[in-house]
Amino acid sequence: MKRKITSYSKRALIAFGRYISEVRVAEKLSQKDLASKLNIDEGKISLIEAGECFVDFNDAKTIARALDINPRAIAGFYGKKVILTKKEKQVLKKDAPKGAYLPRTDY
Repeated sequence: MKRKITSYSKRALIAFGRYISEVRVAEKLSQKDLASKLNIDEGKISLIEAGECFVDFNDAKTIARALDINPRAIAGFYGKKVILTKKEKQVLKKDAPKGAYLPRTDY
């Protein structure tokens, strides 16, 4: 069954893709490098970064780990309730590329 993408989930996919792209570039990884780390096709990375490919939360956590991002940091993109400690918030802000979109974590 094909998953219906609502306008909210589309915005979240675009934001998630943009964030992954920014982190990947900051880590000096090409799409090909990231695809190889994840053992997937380079074209799929392109679609994810463009917000054109649905990524479930488990796959998003795998991508986050490949980029050395705390998987809890991406939960906000999926409407998950996230409660970060003060230290985790500082690390998230410090590790994010300049001007990067950060998921909402102030629930």
